Order: sequence, then C-alpha cells, then structure tokens
Amino acid sequence: MEIGPGDTISATVVRLGPRRFRLTLVDLTKGERFWTVQSSAAAHCASAEIIVETPDKNGEELAAFKPIRFSKCTVDRRPLGAFVSKRVAVFSGGRQLTGASALNADGSGFSVARE
Repeated sequence: MEIGPGDTISATVVRLGPRRFRLTLVDLTKGERFWTVQSSAAAHCASAEIIVETPDKNGEELAAFKPIRFSKCTVDRRPLGAFVSKRVAVFSGGRQLTGASALNADGSGFSVARE
C-alpha cells in the first residue's frame, strides 16, 4: 500500500491477547486497506505512542513537510487528554526541527510541524 502526500489515513492498533496486536491502516483518500497481526514478547502494554517519521536518506537533513494533523486519537476509547502525555521534538545541532502542538479542546487531536 502506498500512501501519498495529502492522503487521509485511519490507523488502529488492537490488542488481541497477551503480546499480540493487529494494526490496520486505511487510506481514506484512495479506499485502500492494509492490516497485519504481530506479536512481541517485549510488549508491556503500559503506553501508547503516536509517531511521525520521515525516511532518512543517506544522512540528509530532515525533509521539510507540511503540518500533519491528528484527530479522534483515543486509547481504550478515551481521548489522549485523559492520560498523562509527553510531547517530543526532533533536534539537530541544538536546533529544533519538529514540534508537536498542544492537544485540541476535546483532547483528541494535535498537529506536528517542521519548524
């Protein structure tokens, strides 16, 4: 499944049992779907993460990207704002490259931007 710039994506991770999970990605723009079931003996099920990654191309500087908006983010059907959260940024040479916004009013969304 190839996800293109500007596509709207729905992502879900469901715990199927001890250390077993199903990841489902749906490209709402193209109507395509991908899913996989994975196991991890190291999984502790103690936290949830939402991560924006960009491919590293031979050590080049982090690519510029438009802000990425997340909405309707939940953990166990509760909005992110119901939990203690931590925003993380990417730095290079003491300069901040990315930043996450504060949660929106209902606590279920935020954005990540290239600084």
